[in-house]
Amino acid sequence: MKVQAVVEGTIVTISSYLDKIFSELEQLDRVDTVTGAIYRQQAQEILADPSIALKVKVAIADLLSQANRQLAIASAGNNEESY
Repeated sequence: MKVQAVVEGTIVTISSYLDKIFSELEQLDRVDTVTGAIYRQQAQEILADPSIALKVKVAIADLLSQANRQLAIASAGNNEESY
C-alpha cells in the first residue's frame, strides 16, 4: 500500500516526496537564495507534520541544520562587516 498526499495540487507518494525533500536539502549550497528558502520551508512543513515518523524528522532536521551551518559560514566569510 502506498501512502499518498496532495502537495502543491499534485498527488504524490509520501516516500517519493520525502526523497525529494532529502535531495533538495543536500543541494542547498548549490541553489539560489529563493530556491533555498523554498526548500527550507518544505523541510519545516515536514518537521511540523505529526504524521511523519520521528526517525525521518530527525534525519531532515540534521540535513537542515548542516545546511544552515554551511550558509552561516559562507555568509560570514563573504561579509566584510562580520566579526
